[in-house]
This record gives sequence, structure tokens and C-alpha cells, in this order.
Amino acid sequence: MGADTYFHTYPALEVDASNNVAITYTRSGTSEYAGAYYTSKPSDVTSLTGSKLLKAGNGYYYKTFGGSRNRWGDYNGAWLDPANTNRIYLLTEFVASTNTWGSWIGELTFSTTAAYTLVTAPNGGENWQIASTKNVTWNSSNVANVKIEYSTNNGTAWLPVVQSIPASSGSYAWVIPNTPSTQCLVRISDAANSSIIDVSNAPFTISASGQVLNWAAVTSGTTGDIWGIDIVDDNVIWISAANGDVRRSTDGGNTWLSAGNPGNGAYAVAGIDANTAVVATGPTSGNGSIFRTTNGGTSWTNVYTATGAWFNFVDNFDANTLWAQSDPTDGSFHIVKSTNGGATWALTSNRPVAPASTVYGANSSFYRIGNTCWFGTGGASGSTLANRVYKSTNGADGPWTFASTAQQFTGSLAFSTATGAGLVGYWQATNTLGKSTDGGATFTAQATTIGLVKGLEYVRNTPITYAAGDNGLFVSLDNGATWTADLTPTGTASMLSVRFNESGTVGFAGGAGGVLLKNIVPPVVPVEFTAFNASVANGKVMLDWSTATESNNQGFEVQRKLVESEDAQFTTIAFKPGAGTTTHAQNYNFTDDLSDFQATSVAYRLKQIDFDGRYAYSQEILIDNIAPDKFELAQNYPNPFNPITSINYQLPVSGNVTLTVYDALGKQVATLVNEFKNGGRYSVEFDGSKLSSGIYFYELRSGNFASVKKLVLMK
Repeated sequence: MGADTYFHTYPALEVDASNNVAITYTRSGTSEYAGAYYTSKPSDVTSLTGSKLLKAGNGYYYKTFGGSRNRWGDYNGAWLDPANTNRIYLLTEFVASTNTWGSWIGELTFSTTAAYTLVTAPNGGENWQIASTKNVTWNSSNVANVKIEYSTNNGTAWLPVVQSIPASSGSYAWVIPNTPSTQCLVRISDAANSSIIDVSNAPFTISASGQVLNWAAVTSGTTGDIWGIDIVDDNVIWISAANGDVRRSTDGGNTWLSAGNPGNGAYAVAGIDANTAVVATGPTSGNGSIFRTTNGGTSWTNVYTATGAWFNFVDNFDANTLWAQSDPTDGSFHIVKSTNGGATWALTSNRPVAPASTVYGANSSFYRIGNTCWFGTGGASGSTLANRVYKSTNGADGPWTFASTAQQFTGSLAFSTATGAGLVGYWQATNTLGKSTDGGATFTAQATTIGLVKGLEYVRNTPITYAAGDNGLFVSLDNGATWTADLTPTGTASMLSVRFNESGTVGFAGGAGGVLLKNIVPPVVPVEFTAFNASVANGKVMLDWSTATESNNQGFEVQRKLVESEDAQFTTIAFKPGAGTTTHAQNYNFTDDLSDFQATSVAYRLKQIDFDGRYAYSQEILIDNIAPDKFELAQNYPNPFNPITSINYQLPVSGNVTLTVYDALGKQVATLVNEFKNGGRYSVEFDGSKLSSGIYFYELRSGNFASVKKLVLMK
């Protein structure tokens, strides 16, 4: 602040709301009269900025007032503007003329950069997959901690990611939750001031299990158009093609073995095990047949022929029970059934009568969930009477009901549940699907932009649907309302069929010219979360969460982790029963009383459990510095101490806080805290190394609360 020949007298100090420091004083020297000066330390620097002249002295001052010593001015001061705590007033004395003091008064406002947060990732266009870890990044200024949230509906509602983390970190490793959507945004705000906020510039995508980028081409070994796909288990898969080729895999679809060629038009296949399968054909002759192999395709046996009919599908309920359907031959739809693994077949009873002009549906126009079966039909060109979807809840034996569809020629079917969402594709209507919300009892038109659809598949018990068609593969996350093109290898534009296993973990898609794609994805969580929030009051944490749909949901374990160390683990503290299967929104809540806990940070998550034992975790919620239910100033420890002791205190609400130390005469000897604090628990150290032994007092003040305790320094 100056050379040794300067004298700095009667300094006054003040700190503004942004932690900028100002010190004013009178300065004189061997070559200057006593003048008014100040120095400062902005909050973003580490040292004083040097003496700055406010008013120069105009003469010497020497007055003893009858004594033997010269009296200097001692009326300097600094204080905050009550109306603006970022403005400091300074009052400083200087020599106005010989032996006459003057006072300079003025204001000092530090130039500061406006507080802000700026999201830098995700910022639009990203595709982040469920269960992967991605970095949310940001820039900020004059913000201590940030709160991160995300939206799955373009900002209509927001879900928590983390309640508060240091803004200076600039990055947060986010485990992507199971909330698939193409309309996602991230919002980052000042944890203490929600008006300081920024949002992703454009939506990004959270990929549902299996959505996008997971398809890879595998060599099928055929050049025929692949219509038939049957996934027996994780290892055994059968496929069949229009040219009659049949292929099988015993290693999960990585390699394919020839399984012969039982006949032209092998549009459907049902696999029993690695060696046994049944193929239904629709040859150009019109005499559809069912062929069976028990030796992996080395030989095939014709076990049934429907004269004048074209088989469209074959399917197995289990290793013994199978069914198949062909065009009507006797006025009723030709539905046959086997109860001995496909060795013999017979017509079923209760076969529905076929309307006039029925031409049935297209290849593989059927779907089954358990004993609930559907098949689609279509009429000749210009006929609408036969455009129907038939349904049985008693397997192939019926009875059958039907629902009319609005478009010509039902070509593909898929359902999420037996009584819930379903879709129908039409071979003679582009950019149009039929949509059902009641298990196929009724259908309404659903406009699309994906062209002509040849194959449909639901990931069971979810709103996730795949469509195979002339324009490639598409995926919908909302029961077919909106669609996104899947990224597939070059040359896979014309797709015909798509199938997933029941758990939704393995999928295959067949296309023209022998194209075969494989997609391995993580399991789908059968609960669609719309919110998971936490709030804190009086030492209690209130958790609430909501779901849009649930399927097979037994319930939720509420899990808590006291964040005391890096190896802290989640423990289950409660269980909330779920709603089973429902398409109605559900709301849940739980209150965790932490008044007896001393942890300053607590994390929560939900473990959603199915009735079949499958489970998945929600995103985590972190709560920092949980507010207690009352003010408290603890006794320092150790006490007596030498020279350092710790003082703990807690605040139930946020506010301005001072923690001050006084000597036995009431003179202030240290200020340990003088700032705004959020509600929570705090600890501060007091260093008495520069004080003499004795009794001291420390006082905590916040709002209307005040508490004083005694401490003893013994050296």
C-alpha cells in the first residue's frame, strides 16, 4: 500500500454482499500532508489493490490542545448502503488547511460480472441412451452452486437431476434415467436464486432400450426376402424367406446355419427348439402347406396341406401347441391347430365366417400374447367389409370377435398388452396406421410419415413400438403417435419384419434380399416415471413421485444413502406398493425423518420391482446440507482448548448469520461468520493463537435468534 515512510491511520473496513472488501484511512508521509485514501480487494483477487487517493492534504496539522502530543483525526468510517448492499459509503478525514481537519465522504461500488449459468451440453441433437453416463456441462459466473433438472416434454414439466453441486465444477456425470423421449431439455439454475437460469438451446433424445444405433447387420446366408422370424430363446432363432430358404442360429444370431428349403413361399416359421421347427408356406400354386423338421432342417416333412389356400402364419404357444391360419376355403377362415409339436394338424372349432371378397391379410399378419390371439384380414380391391382384426382370448379355439379397420388390407399387427395399446399396418395405405387403446376392440386412424408398413412389434408392456417398411426401420416411444428413423446399416432401406423376445432384450429385423439385422438392448423398465422430487423442512425429507403407466409393477423400495464417505451404500428404508398394471397416472409419497441424523448430505433413489422379480433404479436425488428443525449453537469442542477449537451450529431456515467472539470485557476479538447462509448444519474453527489465556464468549445471531456460549482458552 506504500513505502515505509508512509503512515496509515485509523483504518475503517467494510465488506459488500459480493465479498468485495474496501478499507479507507488517512495517509501522511515525509513529503505529503495527511490525505484521504482507500484500498480494496475485489472478491475475485487475492491481494489489496494499493492506495488510491480520495482527497489530498492541504497543510500540516499540529495541535496539542494543552498536552504534549499531537492529536490526529480519528473519525474514519465505512458502511453498507441499507438499500443496496453492493454499495459502500466511505468517510475519511484529511487536512483541509493548516491545523484544520476536513472530512471526505463518498460511495464505492465494485464493478461485477452479472451472475449467470450457461448450458453447454446437452444443447440440442444429442442422443443419450438409458443407463449410460453422460456429462452435463455448463459455464457460470458469480454462482456458488447450481441445480440441474431435465424435461422429457420440451419444458412443460421438469424432473430433478441434482439439487445442488458446486458451480465451479462445470460438469456433472449423469446416469441417464429410463425416461425415453425425443423432446428432452436440461435446465441449470443458481441453487440459491432460481431466476439465474439457462436451458438447452434445442431438444435432445434419451433413447429407450433398443432405440437407435444398436442395429448391426449379420450374414443370414439367404438372398430371399425374410418374412419369418421366431426367437426361441437367447440362443436359438429361426428365420424363413419367400424363396423357401430356412436358417437357424444357435449362438444368439451371430452366425446362421442352413436349415434346408421345404418349399417356395416360406413366409412364416415357428421354432420349438434348436432342431425342431415348423414352416407355413404360401406358394404361387395356392396350395399352402405346413412342413416340419426335427433334425435342424436336414429333412422336412409335409404334415398338412390346405388346398386352394395360402398360409400366412404359423405360431406356437408352447412346445406342443401350435396354430396356423390361411385364406378361407369353406366360407370360414382356415385355422388349424396341433397339440403334438406340429406332427399332426386339425381344423379348430368356432372358426369365424369370412365376409364376402375376403383375401385375408398379408404375410405374418398376426400377434399373440399368452392365449390372446389376433389376426388381420383384408378385402379385394374396393371392398371394405373384410378389413378386420379378429381376436380370441381362448387361443386358436375361439370364440372370435372382430373390429373393423378404416383402411384396406391389414398387413401387420402388434400389441403392448392383451387389453391395452395396439397398432395395425396396412399394405395399401401409406403413412397410416390403425391404433387401438383397448386391446383391439376398436381402432382409429393414426397418421404417420413413415410410409408403407410391412411389420410391427411392441417391446412388451411398454409404449415402445418398432415398424418395418419400405422406408426402413422406425421406432416410436409413445404408442405410435410419433416416430423416429432407426439408424441401420447401408442397404437396409426395405424392411419386412421385426421381432423382439418377450423381455425386450433381443430383437431381429428381416428385409428384402436376405437382409438381417440384430439388435441387443438392455431390459425395459415397465414403469414410466413422470416425476421424482424431494423437498426438505424441519429436518424431514418429503419424497414424491409419479408414473404415467405401470405394467406388472409390484412396488417401489425407497433407498437412502448417507453421504459420509465414498464407500457409502444405499439401504432400503421403506416399501410402497405399486399399482400392478395400469395406464392411469399414479402418485406416491414418503417422508423420511432425519431429525436424529447428523449427515449433511443424503441421496435417495427408488428401486422399482416387478412381480416376476425384475427391477430397475430411478435416477438419484442428492440433498446437500439438510436443514434441521430448530436453531442451535453447540458447545465448542474441545473446551478448554489450545489454540484451535470447533464450533458447530445449525439453522432451520436461510438468512444472514453472524458468529462473533468476545473477551470477558465484551470487546469483539474475532468474527467467524458474517454472511448469508442456507438452512443447514455448519462447523467453523476458531484459532486463538493470537489471544491470551482466559474466558471468552461466542455469539450466534440469525434473524430473531441469538445464543451465547462460553469457551476457555488455556495456554
